[in-house]
Amino acid sequence: MPRRKPRGPLQKRQPARPRVVHDEESEQQGQIVVSSEYTGPLPLPDHFRQYNDVVPGAGDRILKMAETEGTQRRLRALIETLVYSAAVGAALWFGISRLGSDDPLTAAVVIAGALIAAAVHRRQ
Repeated sequence: MPRRKPRGPLQKRQPARPRVVHDEESEQQGQIVVSSEYTGPLPLPDHFRQYNDVVPGAGDRILKMAETEGTQRRLRALIETLVYSAAVGAALWFGISRLGSDDPLTAAVVIAGALIAAAVHRRQ
């Protein structure tokens, strides 16, 4: 199966692009090799039919697999964001609690680090 590139939620599926490959050996034999590639989370409709011809119900299984993977990916992203937010919050709390102590430089460094980490995570 062709390699797929990850895509964001607003990107559209790229259609298959036929590509003709010529080399000296194939031209000597009078052959032309044609290949195509596409990107997207699911196979093209023709490929779905071919999968179903080989294994009845394979297309439905592929759709379920893609749905499950998408759900798991979104859940992982949510958990990662929650854990990261909790870590940044704890660092901010620690830094703010140290402001009144005799070491304000440590507090400032911790607060600045937490804010930088939050900004970097938000851009990703």
